[in-house]
Amino acid sequence: MKKSMVFGIVALLLSGITVLFAGPKRDNADDSKVIKFAACNLKAYEDTTKVLAEEVAKLGYKLEYTFLADNTQLNEAVERGEYFANYHQHTPYMQEFNRGHNAHLAAAFKVFLDQAGIYSKKYKSIDALPQGARIVLPSDAGNNWRGLVILDDRATVYTHH
Repeated sequence: MKKSMVFGIVALLLSGITVLFAGPKRDNADDSKVIKFAACNLKAYEDTTKVLAEEVAKLGYKLEYTFLADNTQLNEAVERGEYFANYHQHTPYMQEFNRGHNAHLAAAFKVFLDQAGIYSKKYKSIDALPQGARIVLPSDAGNNWRGLVILDDRATVYTHH
């Protein structure tokens, strides 16, 4: 069974967003049973990656995984062929990355989307925001829209030029 198919089946079982690429170069035949994988260093991704490693082992493969903090580094590493796949993003983020970095990443599975929220040390709820309050949103278009959707749902967005 091809490694990408094995990986795909396991990824479907574990309900994760995965990005596949051609993968690292092979030095010898022993490497054919190794899947190099990178994930975001957040607990949810760390936990599911460890489960993925266990499931892949049952199929006779070894998942060599690394956790990285920077989403751009994760995608660049896959694009360069250092890893077969990574796990950390939704499709709009990946598409923006591809456009901005002339990359060729492709989503293999779309399963879950991390929760998004608005957080404040000063206000206990979005309803407590005063008129004219300033809100910081992510600068990348792939995540920026998530904050705007939350605010739009609450009719708290006012855009001006």
